Amino acid sequence: MCLADLQKAIVDWKLNTKRPFSNFGTREIEAGTLAGLNQSWPDLEVATVALDELKHRARTNSYIARNCIETRLDEIGHQQIPWLFKTRERLKVLAFEDKPNQNYTTSLYVILRDGYTEQNGRYGVYVGQTKNKPEHRFKEHVTGVNAGKGLKQNGMHLMRSLMWPWQKVPGAKRFYYESALHKALEIGNIAELKVTGDVVPIEEWPENFQNKLRKYIKSTIESEQ
Repeated sequence: MCLADLQKAIVDWKLNTKRPFSNFGTREIEAGTLAGLNQSWPDLEVATVALDELKHRARTNSYIARNCIETRLDEIGHQQIPWLFKTRERLKVLAFEDKPNQNYTTSLYVILRDGYTEQNGRYGVYVGQTKNKPEHRFKEHVTGVNAGKGLKQNGMHLMRSLMWPWQKVPGAKRFYYESALHKALEIGNIAELKVTGDVVPIEEWPENFQNKLRKYIKSTIESEQ
């Protein structure tokens, strides 16, 4: 077991599954998570999912593993992501409305970023789209190549659990799908999570595009009034 195995489990995490690490041993989770936290860009996503999984286990070694992970987070000046599980639930309002096509080349990606105030939950996300691999685009952001605002200084890593839950999107609709993912992560969660990136106003989306999301947004706004 290594960090890559835990990251792959997050990539493969189905929306109707609560515990992507449930099949891994406690020692395996601990070792992989600590490896992620010792990187130059510590993997807070894996750490957050790991701590949640270990809370479901009553044995002493699970308690010890949790303490080790929490101690390491404290040592590197970070914390688990407080809004991850709640925000991930919002992906369920999205729909992939175009038939899968191997010719689609556009990927949507989400980057975790640091640097916000504690009142805003400290961590936020940036949503983007690219014809390159998301990993390549992330490296461009943090090295300053056409970087989103604040990402060169505060970009941390890709948020695999919040990435568009399908492989590719049609290029002609890439800005609409990007905006839909952005809105799904943002609406109803404004006080807890700062979402940045380019957004096409809903009024400019194709007719009947993402109707479930539109209804969700409308109901959320009405409940806040």
